[in-house]
Amino acid sequence: MEPRIFLTSDTHFGHDRDFVFAKRGFETVQEMNEQIVSNWNRVVRPGDTVFHLGDVYLLEDKNIEFVRRLAGSIHIIRGNHDTDNRINALLLLPNVKSVGWSDMLKYDRYHFYLSHYPTLTCDTGITKENIDKGLRNRTMCLYGHTHQETPFFNGNLPYIYNVGMDAHGCTPIAIEEIIEEIRTQHEILREELKR
Repeated sequence: MEPRIFLTSDTHFGHDRDFVFAKRGFETVQEMNEQIVSNWNRVVRPGDTVFHLGDVYLLEDKNIEFVRRLAGSIHIIRGNHDTDNRINALLLLPNVKSVGWSDMLKYDRYHFYLSHYPTLTCDTGITKENIDKGLRNRTMCLYGHTHQETPFFNGNLPYIYNVGMDAHGCTPIAIEEIIEEIRTQHEILREELKR
C-alpha cells in the first residue's frame, strides 16, 4: 500500500487536568492516553507520515513513552506547551523525524501552511467576485491549539482548518479527508454567496 499523510494536534499526553481529558469524554488521563495511542495506531501504518501540529505531551518526562508507541514517521510543529527540553527529548525518538515552528505542505497541487495556531493565509474576504478562485490557487492553514470540537475556524471559514484531537475523535485525520471537507465547505459558501 502507498504511504499516506495524516495530520493531528494537541495530543496532550499526560495532561492531568479534567478540562482536557474529561472534555474529550474520558474518566482519567490514563484512559485518554491509551485511547489516543490505540486510535492513532488503528489508522496510521508504519510507513505513513504524520504532521503533529503541537502540544505533544506535558508534565512528567515519562509521558514521552506514549509518543514512542505511535506508528509512522512524525514531523512536529511546535506548540505553546512544547518546551525546549521536551523537544530535545522527542528528537531522540526513532519515530520523530523533525521539529519546526511551521511548515508548508504541498499535496495533489493543494498548498497548506502548517502551524500550531490558526493563521490567516489567504483572502478570506470572500465575495461573489472571488469565490470562484480555485482552492488550488489558495494557501490554506491547517492548525491546532484551540481545542474546538469543529474543524473550521470561526465556524465555517473553509481555508483555516483545525486538525486537533478534539475535532476528530482523538484520531489523526488523513490529508484526503481534510481536502474533501474543505472542498465541501467551500462549495457551501459558494452557493450561499451566489443566492
